Amino acid sequence: MFQIKHLFFALLAINSIFVLVFFLNVQTQEPLATNTKAFVKNDKLAQKFRGHSDDDDDVEPSDDSDEKVVKHVTHHKSPKKHASHPKKAVKHVKPAKHTKTVKKHEEKEEKKDEHLKYIADLKKQLDKANKRVASLVEKGEKVQHVLRGSNPFFLLGAYPTVEKKYFNSYPDGRPYYSRYNYGVINDNDYCEVVDFYNLAHPENMFEQMNFFTDYAKNGLVRRDVIKKIGSDKMNEVSKYMDKKDFNSAKYHLNPTITNYFTKRVDIHIYHMIGKHFNCATQMYNHIPGHGVLKRKDLIVNSVDTYARRFKPAPECFNKRKFFPFSYRLYLKDECKAFFKEINSKEYQAKLKKEPIQYVIKLGYGAHRAMGVFIFDENETRNMKKIYDNGRKCGIETRSRIAQTYITNPLLLDFNNKFDFRVYMLVASTNPLMVYYHDGFLRVSLHTYDKHSHDKSVHLTNTHLSKEIFADAKDHNKTINGMNEMELREYQMWTFEDLADYLYESGKVKSKNWLNSYLRPTFYEAFIHTVRMSAHAFWNQSNVYEMFGLDFMLDDELNLWFIECNSSPQLIGTNDYKTQFLIKMLTDLF
Repeated sequence: MFQIKHLFFALLAINSIFVLVFFLNVQTQEPLATNTKAFVKNDKLAQKFRGHSDDDDDVEPSDDSDEKVVKHVTHHKSPKKHASHPKKAVKHVKPAKHTKTVKKHEEKEEKKDEHLKYIADLKKQLDKANKRVASLVEKGEKVQHVLRGSNPFFLLGAYPTVEKKYFNSYPDGRPYYSRYNYGVINDNDYCEVVDFYNLAHPENMFEQMNFFTDYAKNGLVRRDVIKKIGSDKMNEVSKYMDKKDFNSAKYHLNPTITNYFTKRVDIHIYHMIGKHFNCATQMYNHIPGHGVLKRKDLIVNSVDTYARRFKPAPECFNKRKFFPFSYRLYLKDECKAFFKEINSKEYQAKLKKEPIQYVIKLGYGAHRAMGVFIFDENETRNMKKIYDNGRKCGIETRSRIAQTYITNPLLLDFNNKFDFRVYMLVASTNPLMVYYHDGFLRVSLHTYDKHSHDKSVHLTNTHLSKEIFADAKDHNKTINGMNEMELREYQMWTFEDLADYLYESGKVKSKNWLNSYLRPTFYEAFIHTVRMSAHAFWNQSNVYEMFGLDFMLDDELNLWFIECNSSPQLIGTNDYKTQFLIKMLTDLF
């Protein structure tokens, strides 16, 4: 039966013809080594001047040195010219006591002339060499063109251009290929080397799992997954590597790499896809264009645009029941509307019942709750100062959103707030393939109090519990009867734990609530999330991404989509979570 590997063997045979033609063409070109002759032929002349003292006149070549040299040589009277006019020479002879001085001066002038002639000659040779280098560069570009033209993957259309619109991870939206990153050298011929290697060794693609990763060397991803299921081909690279090595051009990428799996989401900003890395026969775990989903400001745009399509049919999608209403404060009209609301009597009346009505979020570049602020009295004064109570709307354009705070969150047994972390794998964008994976509950270890000004009480990010763990461990304390290890276990609930708790507490009536309501609601949310953002994804089959989506349940069991993370934390904070992540990642690959 015909298999895909047979196609590659056929392509290899065809490609050998291209390569043969290419090498026949290259053999007609002058070898690069002959260019050294231009510099070797002046070696004896250079040696003649190596004995010059510091008193000798050194003339440094510059852009106009040719003109200066010619002018100097033309107007200087050499000793030979004095010898051809003896009468004039006798007429100007100095007294005998000055003869030695004049002779030294003439010798010095003679050496100066010879030195200038040497520099002029060297400048000519340098110009000639520069022209030769320019010619070689042009030939090199032609050679690269021949190599790419003989690459069957290129001929099959496996190298589409990544357009500027896909660089939306950050607002400036452009690549920085000239900047250093991870010490990796940007080799313009890298993908040709990779593809020709894989054509000659197809088992590298079909049977090997060779990774490039920047995760911590002793972390879960690298230690417990990559090194057990495959090979770490660039062990010297890490997100935590020495800055000196990071900011250098030190390492060539291994051509046997088959999968780039990185914590950082912006590798393609510093290395060109299809040229410097992520060749046709390699996979990359971040999708160019994913900014529409991962950025807190752009997801508001995505939801708003998507909702307009369903205005005539709100039963299909109603953004007021899917995503908390948000003001984009970088837009003048929405900013003014926000300040008009918070200055109204109606808003003041709401505060008496629910003291927190909004959370302020930075639009991009902030993680682990560092860019989220509870809109309490202090933050209200701060925002009014920044925007001059709305008068600077349209002038203060930093990307911020004001998102409606869910004032009736579902709480667990110790009045703890929680959210869901659920995983969505976009396995390919051409064709579009999306998979759902159960996650877990992230439970706050703080007792919920709607009047609290401590954002750790209102937010459920795992990072915010570090101080509690440290305090319990260092002082041998217990919280709600739990020590440090028990707190770590309690912080992460499974979906089954939640379903059992809700059934036992009478909040749900069916033991099958998990499969009859929660998971189907997640599936539906995934469909909407992908449909509102997939139009902005780079359309290619060798890019994929695992997103971490955050949801909340209110006390009426309505599910709310909060945000999406393009590089979710993969750290085992307890034994169960460690094994959960190892299995999920192993299944992913």
